[in-house]
Amino acid sequence: MVVGAAVVAATGTLDALNVSQASNTISKIARAPEVSLALYAKVFAAGVAIQATLFAVAKAQGGGVTELVEKLKLASETVAGTFFGLGLVISGMTNPAKVAGFLAVTSQAFDPSLVFVMGGALAFVVSATYVARGILKVERPAMAREFKQSSKFIDNELILGAVLFGAGWGLAGVCPGPGLVNLVLNPGREITLWCASYLLAQRLHLHFTGQCAVE
Repeated sequence: MVVGAAVVAATGTLDALNVSQASNTISKIARAPEVSLALYAKVFAAGVAIQATLFAVAKAQGGGVTELVEKLKLASETVAGTFFGLGLVISGMTNPAKVAGFLAVTSQAFDPSLVFVMGGALAFVVSATYVARGILKVERPAMAREFKQSSKFIDNELILGAVLFGAGWGLAGVCPGPGLVNLVLNPGREITLWCASYLLAQRLHLHFTGQCAVE
């Protein structure tokens, strides 16, 4: 974020993306008709129900990672990815102008919406992980062999990757999730080139280091 904010401040990103035209998503959702809020609630409830059903079926397999559990895991990841994409659309994070507005911390165009989006996501994940591992003493996920966590939290690759990510984020106002969503919802030359570059960079990383950039 620091690198992204520095890039926005040092370049013409704000003007190029018409940041002044970015909408205030928080107030927009707050003023949304009750029918829209009810729809969001129903969609969320449907997602929870689907994931709960997949979880129950996986637990019924006796705790092993069987072929069926692997398929359930894929289905669960697909549902989670779909809802992640919906969250990006609803929060306005697929709009590069809003992202650039968030990074414009030294400008009057500063838009703090992304803080609430990331904060809400982190609060949910951290709370759920704490309850599962700290209170319920869950040893491993129902659809995986173990909880994945790195033994080395910060290394040179993480720092270099963060700097490159921040630079690209500040220049284009796009990161992988919103980029792929826009490729489907708002296809065009620019976003197609962005996604192609992103995938090419992943491939190059895999070629030179022997490990994929995204797991």
